[in-house]
Amino acid sequence: MARKKGTDLNYLDSLVNDRDKEEIKDTNISKSNKKGKNKKFEEQVLSNSVENIPTKEEAGHAENNVTKVKDEKKAEKEIQTPSIQDSRKRKGPNIDLIRKLQQEKLQRAEEEQKERDARKQREKEERERQKVLEEQRKKEEEEKKKKEIKSKGKKKRANLERNLINLNIQEEKKEEEKIEKVHISAEEGNKSPICCILGHVDTGKTKILDKLRETNVQGQEAGGITQQIGATFFPLDFLYNKYRIRTKLPGILIIDTPGHESFSNLRSRGSSLCDFAILVVDFFHLLEPQTLESINLLKLRKTPFIVALNKIDKIYGWQNDKSFEEQNQSVKLEFKKGLNETIVKFAEIGLNARLYSENKEPKKFISLVPTSAITGEGLNILINMILKMSETFMKKKVTLSDKFECVVLEVKNVEGFGTTLDVILVDGDLKENDKICVGTSDGPIITKVRTILVPQHCRDAKAKHSYDSVKAVKASMGFKIAANNLERVLTGSKIVKVTNDEEAIAAVNEDLNYILKDIKLQQNGVHVQASTLGSLEALISFLEKEKIPIFSFSIGDVRKQDIKRASVSKTPVMLCFDIDFSKELLDFAKEVSVKVFTAKIIYHLVDYYKEYVNTSIQNLKSKYAEDCIYPFELQILPNCVFTKRSPLVLGVEVIKGKLLINTSVFVKKDGIERLGKIVSIENNKKAVTSAVKGDKIAIKIEAEHDNNKILGRHFVETDNLFSFITVKSTNILLNYFKDELSEEDLKLLDDLRSVLEIF
Repeated sequence: MARKKGTDLNYLDSLVNDRDKEEIKDTNISKSNKKGKNKKFEEQVLSNSVENIPTKEEAGHAENNVTKVKDEKKAEKEIQTPSIQDSRKRKGPNIDLIRKLQQEKLQRAEEEQKERDARKQREKEERERQKVLEEQRKKEEEEKKKKEIKSKGKKKRANLERNLINLNIQEEKKEEEKIEKVHISAEEGNKSPICCILGHVDTGKTKILDKLRETNVQGQEAGGITQQIGATFFPLDFLYNKYRIRTKLPGILIIDTPGHESFSNLRSRGSSLCDFAILVVDFFHLLEPQTLESINLLKLRKTPFIVALNKIDKIYGWQNDKSFEEQNQSVKLEFKKGLNETIVKFAEIGLNARLYSENKEPKKFISLVPTSAITGEGLNILINMILKMSETFMKKKVTLSDKFECVVLEVKNVEGFGTTLDVILVDGDLKENDKICVGTSDGPIITKVRTILVPQHCRDAKAKHSYDSVKAVKASMGFKIAANNLERVLTGSKIVKVTNDEEAIAAVNEDLNYILKDIKLQQNGVHVQASTLGSLEALISFLEKEKIPIFSFSIGDVRKQDIKRASVSKTPVMLCFDIDFSKELLDFAKEVSVKVFTAKIIYHLVDYYKEYVNTSIQNLKSKYAEDCIYPFELQILPNCVFTKRSPLVLGVEVIKGKLLINTSVFVKKDGIERLGKIVSIENNKKAVTSAVKGDKIAIKIEAEHDNNKILGRHFVETDNLFSFITVKSTNILLNYFKDELSEEDLKLLDDLRSVLEIF
């Protein structure tokens, strides 16, 4: 049995001691045996020598025996082990040898233990390595199986989808064989209603239009949906063949209003551009801030609208391949819950709403149409309801008249045509070579329609050469006009067909005056410029809220004329929103000392200007601080006249205004008595440089120009003291320090100007 390392040393000592004892014992036994043999031999020899006298021959034998015995003794001595010999020589145990043996044994034990530990570690590492390799192998096998399953699944899905597509194509062909596409004509004299889409960001406004458009674009229909400029026109043929909608109207023109800032300005000015509206509401977020803004705008305009309750496909459990009626009961219950919440939210803002299928009084209740821009659910109902309501309740608005009404949405450059106008023809018609009058930032201009451009069918309106030139268009329609001198046309302005030049110019001027009538111009204001009329109105509105005065304004690209106009203002600054400045124009602005600020965000533009103004004012205040004299009125305190002649030392209280050191003072007698200049001020026995209303202070007044004034002769204790202002100091005060003056200070300043006859 193995012993512990801690007891090995004692164990070895005991072994060595036992061995030494046995060796000593063996040595003593050997000695005693040899002594006994020698003694016996000697006794025999003596006995023989006494009893028998040996012969010569026997004596020789005896001698040989003795010699032999000696030789044996000698041999025994030689064959004795060194350990026995050493044991005979030493008196005690060999400590060094014992220790050496012990150390060797311990060293061997330690080496054996290390070898065992190393072998165990190697075995452990090998087991772990094998385990990792096994796990990797299993993982690789699982991934391989998954890939195989996935690949098989994809193949199955692909095959299934291919079969479904083929099946759908076959079904569509069968349907097409059953139902022939028909051409339906609208009643003569009708025009399409103009509908706009409103709502909060990310409610799905654009996606609804995209879904309606892709129905035709993906199907590659030759005569379907026409992409208009900023609008989408759905003709009657398409509506009937796709949705089986029957109507007496030519179709519907839907304008994507979020892309046109100027459109909201048109509505706010009471334009009749929008006949109907679709208010898109997120089913899960209901009435959000921009949704409420849109509702308020529609209420203000008294524009009828339908609510598209969008994103119903996101209801938990909704199946995209099924219509609402085919959904399971839990989905319908969830929709019913959301619908009731929507009705309550509308009721909170004073509007009654009902589900379209339950709404028997569309004039009193707003219809809620559940829609999905992903699956197309409810979109046909949405379009059908707009057309039916337009036909039923807005006959006048959908009847074509001879009155020409056209509005500019945007000004754009088109390769090959130059500057063009994106317009919406609300009523009437327009032909090539017609004379038109349009409003520009420089006033009305008369030009001739060179080309009318409409987008090609099923083509992106932004693509190059995607327009067809036509000879004439009728309302309602969106298209482009190419003509001369259109660069400065104001977006949002009217286009007037010219029959009489003077009348057309007067009509456009009236429209421009209506647009710009609320803009108040001031001599000390800034020049503002924006890319569009909508941007300009937004900028001016924000500047008015920030109380930043406006000197002049312009729309479109900056010209030298605009910079020259800004240079004559008392504040030669240009605030340009969403406009790029060329290096040449910037250099020119620098030459005429006009500071230019440009930004893509209105808030940033105003922040830049405010920072500039604050820095400029501080610099000017530092520059003119010594020449600035504030208005003040001082009252001499009772028993606080310390000297009666120059230098006068008086205790006073500031009744009005603000007192600064080195300000001249006077008293009002029959005329003006200038007492001198205040050279020192003390407040609570501490020297100060100023004092304000309510402070009680001591002042020292030194005479100016040896004009000594004496208390009791030139003025008395009951006389109040006033600051002696000048024309220069008044102008500096009003130009650079007016923000520090209260209403009371300004009134006192006016009184002093009147007394001192400063005008």
